[in-house]
Amino acid sequence: MKNYDYQIVAVLHTVIEAELLKHRLENAGIETTLSSAESSSFVYDDNKVKVYVANKDFEAAKAIADSEPDVDIETIEEVE
Repeated sequence: MKNYDYQIVAVLHTVIEAELLKHRLENAGIETTLSSAESSSFVYDDNKVKVYVANKDFEAAKAIADSEPDVDIETIEEVE
């Protein structure tokens, strides 16, 4: 079931990259949820980790995600 209160701000290749981004987002006061193959909900691709944020925080989260110099972030369009 989809949860329309949240949206994907980034799709990352490793859990480490996702955890680092999650930490930065949460330090900015943005609640963040990660998903991966181990998660039974929100699974998109077994080899990717998705970073979810509340709709109200999306723009701020996207700005933070886009400023990550050492993280390879895919957009949803690139993954689909």
